[in-house]
Amino acid sequence: MLTRRTVLQDILKGSAGFALLHRKQAFADAGSLVTRRLGAGTLVRIPDDFIGLGYEMSLVAPLGLLSPTNYNYVALIKALGPKGVLRAGGIVADYTRYKARGTIRAGRQDTVITDASLQQFAAFLRKVGWRAIWSVNFAQSTVEDAVNEAKLVASTLGAHLLAIELGNEVENYGRGRNPFRPPSWNYVSYRKQFDECHAAIVKAAPHIAFAAPDTASSIEWVERMAKDEAARVQLLTSHYYRSNQTRGTA
Repeated sequence: MLTRRTVLQDILKGSAGFALLHRKQAFADAGSLVTRRLGAGTLVRIPDDFIGLGYEMSLVAPLGLLSPTNYNYVALIKALGPKGVLRAGGIVADYTRYKARGTIRAGRQDTVITDASLQQFAAFLRKVGWRAIWSVNFAQSTVEDAVNEAKLVASTLGAHLLAIELGNEVENYGRGRNPFRPPSWNYVSYRKQFDECHAAIVKAAPHIAFAAPDTASSIEWVERMAKDEAARVQLLTSHYYRSNQTRGTA
């Protein structure tokens, strides 16, 4: 019987196998190391860039960590495989501002990305050969700010940008002690704001791909985005927390 546990076990076995491979040619088709049959007659191949790592924006901002001259870290990332996806975002994304020539900040609720931060990140991606998902501040920035940031990220990262993400765990914006949105916040109100921001970004940079809705646990929002935004969202995203995810299946 196929369960989440068996899938994770297979992925872990594959990851262990990656750690034992040292020659570049051994990674030529890393995605074929792990396959899984789902149901009757359906063979699913895990893609070469399936592996991923997530970083809070406060780790992307400072100079030195995600840098092509951080040789030990570059080697560690490349040892995971020749392809993969780095997500720059997290909770800090909704407390991040982009200031081209500003002062770099890396606080949990006060992070500033500058040109130097972005150029360093682009050089790091080129060095390791991976692509990135970049989260734009959807909680507190203006549409104009989001457009300017998305354009700059797209032009700086180039082919190493997989997709732009508008916000982090957006279904929670109406909750908590200091919510970003009113208690009435729901999928419909989210979609209205998403559509406005999406349209503005696409008008300014037509070739940008989008990842959405980036929920904390709402599979319903993902399913509705799949239906409503099939032509405008290229990657459906949600986070898995073992303690509260109830509908995840193979």
